[in-house]
Amino acid sequence: MEKTGEFRDFSTPSPSPIQAAESQPPPSPWIKHSPNSASVKQVLPSPRGYGSCRRLGKEPEQILSSIPETLIYPVFVKPAHLGSSVGISKVSVQGELPEALAHACNLDTKVLIEQAMHGKEIEVAVLGNNDPIASACGEIEPGSDFYDYDDKYIHNTAKLFIPARLPEELSRRVQADALTAYRALGCRGMARVDFFVDEKSGQVVFNEINTIPGFTDISMYPQLMEAAGIAFPELCDRLLQLALEPEQPAKT
Repeated sequence: MEKTGEFRDFSTPSPSPIQAAESQPPPSPWIKHSPNSASVKQVLPSPRGYGSCRRLGKEPEQILSSIPETLIYPVFVKPAHLGSSVGISKVSVQGELPEALAHACNLDTKVLIEQAMHGKEIEVAVLGNNDPIASACGEIEPGSDFYDYDDKYIHNTAKLFIPARLPEELSRRVQADALTAYRALGCRGMARVDFFVDEKSGQVVFNEINTIPGFTDISMYPQLMEAAGIAFPELCDRLLQLALEPEQPAKT
């Protein structure tokens, strides 16, 4: 039975058949706390992290004491259920952790702590039900320390590159991993799958999957589909058709 009040390791088993990193930790028995990516984190390499499912305000000392001292900083503290980078904090030293946790726990009952990853932020748009298609890779170059809410919607200082500035072979691997993540979660309709990609080492690290990606004029998903030849009106039509399509057994 799932315990509460503790931070548990949910890192990816190592190595996996898909771009497994040599440094991946051993399998963890506790991964259910991360609703949008836990299943995928057993298939694809992902940032090492920990999660809790109890509000910090109830037992702050117990929560803080359960966080491993072996955390490698910087880390990101984020609410598990929110989007648009709301409530996310970058923590550079251990002394900043309590404030970041208090902020995140004030917004959500489940909080993740993940080790910061080096590499380009790459996103792939996926469209379809049983036979999904993946767009070209898109790249985000943050305008601040990381791609936070202000950078996305207020300052608009981030730069988007479509296609991403990656070698063709590496881009194809990221597209394949995006489809793997999509199928692993049984997604239908659409999703945007996000990665960190280290161009020098060739490591592809799964970050998260967004099943309701942004559809604003600056959002990556519709821009990636536009680049794939699917204009916004057609994209909306396809999504409606996919929503009405009867569910069929997944192909093996």
